[in-house]
Order: sequence, then C-alpha cells, then structure tokens
Amino acid sequence: MKLKVNAVFDDVKENVRRDVGEIFEATATRFKELEKKLPGFVEKLEEKEDK
Repeated sequence: MKLKVNAVFDDVKENVRRDVGEIFEATATRFKELEKKLPGFVEKLEEKEDK
C-alpha cells in the first residue's frame, strides 16, 4: 500500500527521514505500527485500479 506523510519523522526501520508530502510503499502491518506509535503522521492513499 502507499502511504503519504503528514508530519516529518525519522523512519528508524528504513533508516530515512520522511518529509511532509512524501509517498512511500509499506505493508499494512507497517502502517498499523506507524499509526500506533505516531498517530496521524501517515495516511493511506487510495489505490486506483486500472479497468
């Protein structure tokens, strides 16, 4: 899934700084982990399906 950064944070697992507006790939498990530790810092982007 794709996530969008809403607030700057240091992604310790990936060893990178995530800046506001950045879009990156993550698993659903990783999203839940980030939401638990940093509520509101990332949001899920809607996946668009090609038809």
